Amino acid sequence: MHIRNRISDIKKIRCNACQDYLKMVAVEDWKNQLYEKTQIAVKYSPAKYKPAYKIMRTRGIENYEIDDMDVTFISEVIHKCSYIFPSKVETRKAIEQLTEDRNVNGHSDENEECEELYRYAFLSLTNLQRFIDTVDEWETDIPDEIRLEYRQRYSAEIIEMQKSIDEERIDQVQRTKDMDKDIQRILSSDDRLKTWCDVIKIYMDRSFVIDHNIELYQEFILRASNAGIIHAHGQAADYYLNTDKNCDEAEKRMRLLMEDKDNLSAGDVHSIMSAISMYMIRGNVLSDGLEDVVVTLINWGYPIEKDSTGVYVMLSKREKSL
Repeated sequence: MHIRNRISDIKKIRCNACQDYLKMVAVEDWKNQLYEKTQIAVKYSPAKYKPAYKIMRTRGIENYEIDDMDVTFISEVIHKCSYIFPSKVETRKAIEQLTEDRNVNGHSDENEECEELYRYAFLSLTNLQRFIDTVDEWETDIPDEIRLEYRQRYSAEIIEMQKSIDEERIDQVQRTKDMDKDIQRILSSDDRLKTWCDVIKIYMDRSFVIDHNIELYQEFILRASNAGIIHAHGQAADYYLNTDKNCDEAEKRMRLLMEDKDNLSAGDVHSIMSAISMYMIRGNVLSDGLEDVVVTLINWGYPIEKDSTGVYVMLSKREKSL
């Protein structure tokens, strides 16, 4: 499993741990009191309260649950609503760190090296364990057996997650070394295109036929594109557009492929248009930047037009002649 998937798992554990803590300290009539607080707070602090307020209004406060809250909102109500969710100052400090961890990953640009993500993962789990320990040590108004069950449950999940990530990290280090060797072989080759074709075939066979692990192929094409291998930009653009839904990054890879207009092949243009067509077929609207990519290719003389459904397609020679 790729480290980005593990980051998602960590976010889920972190959110669940905060939600379960809040359930332990909430007063009996917390829903109505929180709704009254939110009605007022949304006027002067909309960024913090509006998302929760919209859910309350849509579902009705009687159907609003703590499981609907994210870590940021939980931290907010713990700090500002002590009469609804009484907590110790030590716990409030600990959850501030969890909120910071969440926000750091929330501003991720999806281009971090795996090693950076591993460091973030271990630090996040360490901070989460610190929060669990703080709840157990300081929230003594919660019955001991309930705190103990809470601590044991989440500590076990954290330990298991750390173990899995550590094992995957060892495999990732070796995999990265192997990829970098292959990338260097392509870059130092007298015939980069041929070497690229030989190498990418190996990764495609391993990913789609032998190991059935598409992440290996995806990781390699992104790493190769980042290293400046022009032949990887088309596949990288397709990944960012149709898998990652990142129009800006997809446009960047397409423009890298288009930089050398004189050496841009029909196959390169076809890879760009295949990615764009698939994106549109799935009901997505092109960003202004991607629209400009298509217009540029049309101005360069490539046979591209919209079909009857409004999707940009690249015409074959036969279609163009009809």
